[in-house]
Amino acid sequence: MNVGSDYWVKMIPSLDENISDIIDEMIHLNFSLKKYASNFLLFSDKWDRYIIRKDEIESFRRTPCIGIDSSSTPPVRLGMFLMSVISAVTITMKDFYSEPSKNIMVKVVKAPEKSDPRYAANELKLRMFEAEAEKIFEADGIIERDFNGRGTILLDGPLVDPPNFPKHMERLREYYIEEYVKRRAKAILKALALQAMPIGIVKKILGNILVMQSGLYEIEKNLNDYTFIVVLFHSYLRRIFLNSILNEDEDAFLATKAFELPQYGIDYTPYLNQGLKIFYFYLLPGLKDPKRRCLRVEIAFNRDPNQDELNNYVALVSKIIYAFMLPGYYLPIPILLAHKSCTIPRSTAKIIIKEVISRYFTNVLKKRIEPHVAINLSTYLIGG
Repeated sequence: MNVGSDYWVKMIPSLDENISDIIDEMIHLNFSLKKYASNFLLFSDKWDRYIIRKDEIESFRRTPCIGIDSSSTPPVRLGMFLMSVISAVTITMKDFYSEPSKNIMVKVVKAPEKSDPRYAANELKLRMFEAEAEKIFEADGIIERDFNGRGTILLDGPLVDPPNFPKHMERLREYYIEEYVKRRAKAILKALALQAMPIGIVKKILGNILVMQSGLYEIEKNLNDYTFIVVLFHSYLRRIFLNSILNEDEDAFLATKAFELPQYGIDYTPYLNQGLKIFYFYLLPGLKDPKRRCLRVEIAFNRDPNQDELNNYVALVSKIIYAFMLPGYYLPIPILLAHKSCTIPRSTAKIIIKEVISRYFTNVLKKRIEPHVAINLSTYLIGG
């Protein structure tokens, strides 16, 4: 029996009640922000400092930029092991107008399932993160060799990646801290030593790090970072700029001040122990293009910057991100190309990879044992 009309009829009253509550909270938040907005904005209410000039954008577009992304397919069981295909890619552009060059790494990895499939799945993920760290080293080498040590490295995701690695898996956790974090931190520190700019761009804004750090939760107990930033940038400030500040041929970015990553809720401490200081801020890279979205951006230092230096660096990074975007897109070109080069949609990936592994496994097995036995085994040993 299928869902009938009575399902929807009974749903609507509770939907109306919940939506009304949310709207009340949003209106209250929008009103409250007028009092607190300047506390969080990069240059407070000095609106001219957010404006992006055409000559600035053109100068940034003449600089080299490398995009990095990594991906893994959903695990497939093959007998005693979970298997996944991991990939990592660099997209190198000597400037905004150049033909991008791609270098992709793809390989199949496996981990024994044993008594805990989650452990095996996390081991596979860690292999993907390791591949991404090697791509940061590759980008360092390209910048040092081809661009005299200067350029931008854009990561599709945070610099501290993954933000949280399971703590209850002791042996894997030890490897994560002693091997992986050291290697990734070394790659980022090398970029900084070259005077390159490693930048992490996070598309999905999750959690309430800024809300908790700033005490905003006292204003609205249910507030999260995404709602705060969207209301701040899109509702309140965007209206101010478009109505009274920007000329017809100008655009602007909106950014919050940068805050150091907290040492709770995120695996930042192991990076801090390696000499890295990581800050984050929220960015709306352009006000006139309706496709632009709010992003969470992470930046790195090998020392403690003063506030003026930090603010100026946030403005510089914001303009570079803007400069490498195309109209109608919300991510810089190198990241868009990197993502498309190594990411298969998860639903499609599981079907394709399972089919490829199954056929290959069956063909190899048929050379070792009787064909009908090989086919029978492959049918039942390969699972989701």
